[in-house]
Amino acid sequence: VTIDLGGKVLTSLAQSGIGIVTNTGKRVTVRNGTLRGFARGIQLIDGTDTAHFTIKDVTVLGGTTGISAGGATAE
Repeated sequence: VTIDLGGKVLTSLAQSGIGIVTNTGKRVTVRNGTLRGFARGIQLIDGTDTAHFTIKDVTVLGGTTGISAGGATAE
């Protein structure tokens, strides 16, 4: 699964919530954009050891947590 933001900015005006969240055992790539104002910019969760996450050319601004990855190998 690839989430390509295409150079765009995703903005939370409420300064809350999660910009991108995934809970899959598949390979996940998030790339090419900006997340602004979310409490958590990116949350990658998986309960297995088979997940593979890639985050490339992504800027996270504001909020309390930029990128959170748990339960698997994060790259």
